[in-house]
Amino acid sequence: MSNINEKLEGLCEALKLDDNKCFLMKDVFYEILSEAPSKTRRKRAPSEYNKFIGKCIRSRTGPITSRMKECASEWKERKNNEKIL
Repeated sequence: MSNINEKLEGLCEALKLDDNKCFLMKDVFYEILSEAPSKTRRKRAPSEYNKFIGKCIRSRTGPITSRMKECASEWKERKNNEKIL
């Protein structure tokens, strides 16, 4: 926060604000900053497809591209079989 404070001080000097106006500007800035949404985002839960593909790829050997293709086609087969039932 000290870096932000230094930049605000520099802004006050550039705008030639007296101490009271500078204090008010900082106060408003920190109030707005505290109300802003945080940058932390919750990660979405993995889908059934993602879980299946991850497990499938780890269980096989060979080049990743061929493993991915095999796992994707296996997923499609399973989904098609579920639709038939």
